[in-house]
Amino acid sequence: MNFVGDAAAFAALAARGRLQRTIERLREALEYAERPNRFLYGTDWPLAPMVAYRAFLAPLLDAPEWRAVRADNARALFRL
Repeated sequence: MNFVGDAAAFAALAARGRLQRTIERLREALEYAERPNRFLYGTDWPLAPMVAYRAFLAPLLDAPEWRAVRADNARALFRL
């Protein structure tokens, strides 16, 4: 899943229904994987402002899962 754009671009995608389909696919992927430790957070920065991406992803995960996807998984994978 890849979106390039700021909050206005996300709003436009939402208006066309594309964002909701992506949310559903992401939830299916999270359910299929069974654990959030199989996901890493990333953006196409500077093409896409991180604030818009964080605002999109944060509500989909509870606090421990969000922390894992946002930082802990990368630390474990890359042994940081």
